[in-house]
Amino acid sequence: MYELNFTKLITDLLAWFLRKPVQLAWLECLLKPLADLHALFTSVRTNMLFDANITGQVCYLEYALNSKVYNDGSLRTIYITDDSYIPQDVYLYQKLELEDETYIFNAKELEDDTYLFNSHEGSGGYDFVVHIPTALTSWMATHNDYFIALIKKYKMAGPSFKVQYY
Repeated sequence: MYELNFTKLITDLLAWFLRKPVQLAWLECLLKPLADLHALFTSVRTNMLFDANITGQVCYLEYALNSKVYNDGSLRTIYITDDSYIPQDVYLYQKLELEDETYIFNAKELEDDTYLFNSHEGSGGYDFVVHIPTALTSWMATHNDYFIALIKKYKMAGPSFKVQYY
């Protein structure tokens, strides 16, 4: 639907008795800016379709990162794993659990502050790790911001990540 051949279009729409080489060349020159704009449109459309097909799933995120780093997409050396860091959680016990009582003090009592966190809040852990081969360290030195922006663009909101070389 979006593929247009402007030379064939000119030839088909022009009357047969007006199809002289000079006339055809002149009409092609007139339509050259439109043909360039159409080429730009198809290029942007291809990139937007690629972006629309990428989701936050691990397989799609790996595919997108490998396709952007390796232009032809033939190598699949960038991969993603879950982080194995287990944070030390703070638990509050109830009397029914037969544990020692846990006291939380007010600031007026001049005791050290006790902070309660959610599961990953303040733990320093990451949700996933993006593994990059060491052969790409020179590429990453110049394109680090681009790579991080790609990850943030395609990942779901919320999960944190780190980049690690292997």
